Parts: sequence; structure tokens; C-alpha cells
Amino acid sequence: MLTVTATTAQAKDTRDVIFVGNNWEGMIDVIDADTYQNIGRINGIPDKRRRMTEILFNPVRLVFFKAVRYLIGEGHDQYVDDMYSTQDGRLLIVSRPSFADVVAIETATGKIAWRFQVEGYRSDHMAISPDGTRVAASW
Repeated sequence: MLTVTATTAQAKDTRDVIFVGNNWEGMIDVIDADTYQNIGRINGIPDKRRRMTEILFNPVRLVFFKAVRYLIGEGHDQYVDDMYSTQDGRLLIVSRPSFADVVAIETATGKIAWRFQVEGYRSDHMAISPDGTRVAASW
């Protein structure tokens, strides 16, 4: 859930922000780039219940989910890895290794605009094209 106030989310003026993701928690802090004040939070895993249900009912995915947790995540899930905002700031693109996907989260609402599941069992680093029209994720 996005906790930026309605005034901030609907403001006509824009500002530079820094997105700081907590990989283990799945939350993303929104920091004002000039003042370094925390101005809000975005939930990077608003669909956690749905993703976990899919994983629990798929034995192969469950094995890889646990492997990511215990071997790579040092006992923790990896919910938020790389993040990029679109040029207009409307979307935050997030790779989520434990869910083996990449999502676009609407910064104004915190809702998932789109989701892409990678072919492998763990999404990792990613990049966005300079024009913001393409995303590449490794797995």
C-alpha cells in the first residue's frame, strides 16, 4: 500500500526521489532527493498472498523458492531487488527474485499495472531502456 499522502501523489509539481527497497521486507521507501526526508512507502509485494498460493501448490517452484531463501537470501526471502522508475514517474519497475518475476507498480496507487514471470526460477538484476519502453531481467 502506498502511504504517500493524496496531496503529494496528486501534486502538479514534480520532485526527484530516491527509491530504497528493503529486499527482505518487500517495502520500498520513497526519499526526497533534496532533503533526504522519507515521504512515503510503496508495498513491493501487494500480491504476496496470491504469489505464495501459486508457489505452495507447485512443488518445483516451492523447491526453488526455498533455495532462494536459504542459499541466496541467507534465510530471508528476496522480495525487492532492482528498481527503476519510468521517465514520467508513473510506474516503478521492480524485480522480485523470490517470486521469479518483474512487476510495474503504479506509484500513485500502489497497484500492480503489469507482471511478467521470468522463464527461470529467480529474477535477478535488470535494466530499463533509455526511452523507458523495454525492460530486461536476468534469471
